[in-house]
Amino acid sequence: MQPIQTQATHMKINFLCTQHRNWLSHQPDEALKCCARYSETGWQLNQQQRWKDALPYMGCAYETASIILSTEALAPDDAREWLMHTLSGLTQTLIKLNHLEVCEYIYEGTMDLLRKEPADSPTSKFNITRQINQLARELRQLRYPGSEISTPTQRLTQSQWSTNVH
Repeated sequence: MQPIQTQATHMKINFLCTQHRNWLSHQPDEALKCCARYSETGWQLNQQQRWKDALPYMGCAYETASIILSTEALAPDDAREWLMHTLSGLTQTLIKLNHLEVCEYIYEGTMDLLRKEPADSPTSKFNITRQINQLARELRQLRYPGSEISTPTQRLTQSQWSTNVH
């Protein structure tokens, strides 16, 4: 697991090392297992309010979910739900650690990623648009506290998400 790295004009955030990222890209079944394991550990640490300890797990879960989305290891709607679930954990952790600039960057990057997703049906297009709109609301709340919502929403409960893993 890698730390957050930032540069003055260009932010680069990596939680997975290059070798691990490449390996997961070529092992979709392992990516699913790793994503579930990272996410579960991260959520457990968050529940214990161990934000610093949770951050690398949440970051790795999010990056792995991005890989899952790109490898088509799951149906696109399911892969996007994994991405949204892991994003929720990561952003909640970043907010607790007061890494708001990094959180904004991740929200923007995720919205860009979703905008590039193919919408092969009206339902997929609707779901992608809904997800982007949700993230835009959360980003607005982050930038302008006191508006619509107070914290990122956990899109799936842990038990619902665990059900989708199997």
